[in-house]
Amino acid sequence: MSNSCFGPSFVDLKIILNTTMDNISLMTAFFHLSFMMGSLFGFLYKYIDRQIILITLLLIKAGATFLIPYSQQLWHLYLFIGLYGLGSGAWNSGNRVWVLEMFPKPTQSGAVLHLSGFMYGMGTILGPMIERPYLTGNQELEHKINYVQVLNNFNNTATALTAQLHQQQDITDVMTIRRYKLQKPFFIFGVIHLIDIP
Repeated sequence: MSNSCFGPSFVDLKIILNTTMDNISLMTAFFHLSFMMGSLFGFLYKYIDRQIILITLLLIKAGATFLIPYSQQLWHLYLFIGLYGLGSGAWNSGNRVWVLEMFPKPTQSGAVLHLSGFMYGMGTILGPMIERPYLTGNQELEHKINYVQVLNNFNNTATALTAQLHQQQDITDVMTIRRYKLQKPFFIFGVIHLIDIP
């Protein structure tokens, strides 16, 4: 469910971290790279109890989901999305292995795997719907920047200086409000990950 919530939150994360969309969109590369690394944990299931590995990585995944909106710098976001991807990859491979062990007949395991894929599809639809009320987008910041640009057009340097101070305060307020709003859906998604623990 939360895999589909990252894309809609790109604009808000960009503004919260005061960076470019190019830098924010790199989080998908970090996610997929760490997802591949997490899926390699399947090799450890022969040597270490699978449940211990999955519980540990799902706890890390849930914690990373909680912490994404609290990122103060870009590398924090990359770290949290990397930990999230690690847990996702381990859960994906562990889930498949478990289903194939519990239902050795292809007709049984196929149906359960299709159900798992269907539930994933439902989650990709419901995730953005849960997150939508908490997203702000570009409208608020564009209004404040336009306000400052109008004030900067005046030749009075004192007015321009005052406008810059107001702009900095307005942008800080916008970042704080957006961070607070994003904490709610990411908390919901983190709790859902805790429910996944076997």
